[in-house]
Amino acid sequence: MRLLTFLFLCAVGFSNAQVLENSLRNRDDFQRIIDSHQVKGVIVVLNDKTSTYYSNNFRGGALGHLPASTFKIANSMIGLETGMIPSVDSIFHWDGQKRMFSIWERDMNLREAFQSSCVPCYQEVARKIGSERMQEWLKKLNYAPLIIIDSGNIDNFWLVGDFRITPFEQVSFLRRFCSDELEISPETKKNMLQIMRVEGDSTLCAKTGWTQSDGIDQGWYVGFKNTPEGRLIFALFIEQVSAPNFMEARKSIVKECLNLLSEPASQNE
Repeated sequence: MRLLTFLFLCAVGFSNAQVLENSLRNRDDFQRIIDSHQVKGVIVVLNDKTSTYYSNNFRGGALGHLPASTFKIANSMIGLETGMIPSVDSIFHWDGQKRMFSIWERDMNLREAFQSSCVPCYQEVARKIGSERMQEWLKKLNYAPLIIIDSGNIDNFWLVGDFRITPFEQVSFLRRFCSDELEISPETKKNMLQIMRVEGDSTLCAKTGWTQSDGIDQGWYVGFKNTPEGRLIFALFIEQVSAPNFMEARKSIVKECLNLLSEPASQNE
């Protein structure tokens, strides 16, 4: 079964990540956790220390979806590198217009904009970066397969349209970030770690994402957590079935799966 999964990943273009058949570990307990939250989806977790991948569905991990607000990770990096975001203390000024969420209706700095997932703030950043420079940087970062970015979609291509990223690509991007393999400055990395760190857990850096397709909620939770057993880099993508609290389910599922992997014996399954 693992060999068939590996061949499938090669067929969809994942062979360049050099994932070996014996580095894949199927986790039925991950599937049970996802089912218990009344959603459907896939989680991919990489133990960066052992180069071992864990998932409830490796094939699903190779399927692409709109990145939604997880793109704020790359958008922040590019904004900082190009100077369109001068520093983490830079202020996004609210224009007084009504926004989707009241929490966005205020001035905020970069960390606040990132943590509250302020779409208008990051649309402003994307417009300042510009379509040509955005494409150049996405190629440089090898973030995901490129699409044509122009003045018509520069401020929403990660929310609507044909732009796609897979859970495996999310994990690969974050692994390269953690391993200093991205062409970004040490200062940008330092700033990214600061804005990505989850309040109340100094070992966790992450970002949520949310969108809808045909009225069905779709959600992401991507990031990494430092544990005694190694750095665990993860990407969760789920769709609503009947979850009473879809938004919270994203974080809860990841927490429960990572807790399983934080048990030394579980790493060998």
